[in-house]
Amino acid sequence: MQLYKILLVDDEEEIRKGIIKKIKWEELGFVVVGEAENGIEALDIIDKTMPDVVITDIRMPFMDGIKLAENIKYRFPTNKVIVLSGFDDFEYAQEAIKLGVIRYILKPINSIEFTELLKEVKHLLDEEIRSKNDLETLKINYQKSLPLLKERFLNHWIEDYVAEEEIEENIHILDLDIAQKHLALAVIRPDELGKEEKDIKTLKNKHLLKMAIFNICEEVVKEHNLGTIFMKINEMVVIIPLKVHETVKSSSRIAVALEQIRIAVQKYLETTVTIGVGNICTNKSMLYKTYASALAALDYTIMLGSNKIIYIDDIEPAQNDINFEEGDERELLGAIRVGQKEKIEEAVSRVLAKVEETQVSLSDYQIYIVEVFSSIMRLIKNMDLDINKIFPDNVNFFTIINGFRSKKEVKEWLLEVCFKVTEEFSLKRSSSKSDIIERAQKYIDSNYWDDELNAEKLCNYLHISTNYFSALFKKETKLNFTSYLTKVRIEKAKELLRNTDMKAFDIGNKVGYTEGHYFSYVFKKITGLTPTEYRNGKA
Repeated sequence: MQLYKILLVDDEEEIRKGIIKKIKWEELGFVVVGEAENGIEALDIIDKTMPDVVITDIRMPFMDGIKLAENIKYRFPTNKVIVLSGFDDFEYAQEAIKLGVIRYILKPINSIEFTELLKEVKHLLDEEIRSKNDLETLKINYQKSLPLLKERFLNHWIEDYVAEEEIEENIHILDLDIAQKHLALAVIRPDELGKEEKDIKTLKNKHLLKMAIFNICEEVVKEHNLGTIFMKINEMVVIIPLKVHETVKSSSRIAVALEQIRIAVQKYLETTVTIGVGNICTNKSMLYKTYASALAALDYTIMLGSNKIIYIDDIEPAQNDINFEEGDERELLGAIRVGQKEKIEEAVSRVLAKVEETQVSLSDYQIYIVEVFSSIMRLIKNMDLDINKIFPDNVNFFTIINGFRSKKEVKEWLLEVCFKVTEEFSLKRSSSKSDIIERAQKYIDSNYWDDELNAEKLCNYLHISTNYFSALFKKETKLNFTSYLTKVRIEKAKELLRNTDMKAFDIGNKVGYTEGHYFSYVFKKITGLTPTEYRNGKA
């Protein structure tokens, strides 16, 4: 049986021990993972043990139960908080409820009442876990959201470069019938929906018309097993998997289905649609280009008229050239930034494989390499790297590119360039991290006396995010910000205790603790001695 973890927080040790002793925790499904005598100590224990339930007193030194509940709500929102209070105070209870406290119980509470309380809490926790793990509920919710997930992915796919691994994963997860390698794409645009309308009634009628057109299109697509259809604002998009050796123009099933859509809309809805058919897509990651070519076909409606099927191949014959694609550029530059050698080698191989697969002239080949190199040069500029540390002085890159005599030479040179850039970027990044830590430590060393000094204030000075700073500082110093600040303050306090006659209260103030009792508490927690004992040489 899973035991839920509990933390007890009360400034009276006798009460804590009494509660622990009286209750049969394991029989009720719980285990006590810690005790704390104030809110500050409790937060530290919560961070380490991650309890499910925190049972806390209200009035405690340094940080009371209400302030603790507020911190828990912000930092550990899944934790349940129970307040045990000796004060029948309406304002306390009201504030506790606002902070999400699940029970506000007045002391004293006997073991029977406490046992019943824990049974209620366990039931609440069990129900939460059960609802989250209810596979049937998850399946039902997933099935309900599946159409939306499909439409969202398909819209994303036709708008931008998507990695082939992501495409195949979504095709499998969303159960899309698009297994074939080669794809065609048609955009169906209602001719009457492009006009801007402000009248609400007209807008509603247009929405109904759009849905009626979509229903006809969907029915025809299913009848001819044409592919996958989905909505995109005022257009319908059909992704058409092509059979082996099938082309858009030679396929009677595509021509018949699209013509049937055009005629049915005109016959049954007394309106018209124009259909644009794009170039064949041979790489699923490049489907966005096929979509763009289908839209380009629709642009010719102005010259050719509406209520037609327009094939882009009829108007703009394909060009036999090669370009450095946006997706390939993103992959190569991303690999250089991350600095993984294997990823860089894969990206360079993929970039050069396109040239090997395409019969192009020498001049086109050289232009392609220049495009690749220009992208790397822009990256160097954007990352503000010193180009002189990467390339020799007065180097002529065009002479180098013109001098290549084999594909092997090109690949070796490109890899060398990429490795140099990623090495220089890595050195700069390491230097930048060290500089941030050094500046942070100097700032703390100079401002430890500020009782309002916190990570947020420091990050505002450094102009970086708190999350990034916290992770970086912990990684580099092995301490979190609070622990490091406490360490600096206590060292300064020890120095003052050894070398001055100042009172402990004044020393606390001088090192950033405005409350004398809390200074003494922290000092003893770190050193094992009170300030007075330390001064008297009991160390």
